[in-house]
Amino acid sequence: MVYGIFNGIVFQTISPLRALHTGVKKLTIQVPEDLLERATAASGQGIAPTIRRGLELVAASAYAKLRRLKGKVKFHIKLAGLREN
Repeated sequence: MVYGIFNGIVFQTISPLRALHTGVKKLTIQVPEDLLERATAASGQGIAPTIRRGLELVAASAYAKLRRLKGKVKFHIKLAGLREN
C-alpha cells in the first residue's frame, strides 16, 4: 500500500494489481425494474445491499437443502480405494 498526505489528510491507496484480489466481484446485471423496486423497498436498503442479501439467502437455502440430505445418501465407495488414486 502507498500512503500519502493531501491537504493534511493521510490516505492510502491500493495498487491496481492488489485491488483485483480483494475477494469482491463487480457485476453488471439486468433486473426487471418492478422486481428491483419491490426488493429494495422490502429490504429498506440500496441496490447493492439488497442484491447481496438476496444472494446470501439463495446460498443459505441451498446449504439447508444439502443438510436435509445428511444420512439419506448412501455411497458405495471404499476410502482405501480413494487413497490409492
